[in-house]
Amino acid sequence: MTHNDGNVEITVSVTTENTDSDGGSVVLRVDDDANGLPALDIEAVKAGEETPLNHAEGLALWCLEWTVTKSDGELLVAPNNATLKVQMTPSSAAA
Repeated sequence: MTHNDGNVEITVSVTTENTDSDGGSVVLRVDDDANGLPALDIEAVKAGEETPLNHAEGLALWCLEWTVTKSDGELLVAPNNATLKVQMTPSSAAA
């Protein structure tokens, strides 16, 4: 399924954020200059379940949400915004 027509510029960045409460996190940010993700998909994933009236168009966002959640991270995405953020706390084993 294609959500955007024409050329789309995508920028990916990885940064660290330091906070006093959790010792810091790594943020993967994906920006594009297209239309963003369908609001219906975002609402279904944020609700944590699908119903006949509230469902996603595909599985890509669900798979990302499940992977990030199982890794003790957080997926941040909003309608009307073509930015997707994955926030993860580095494991103590990697430190």
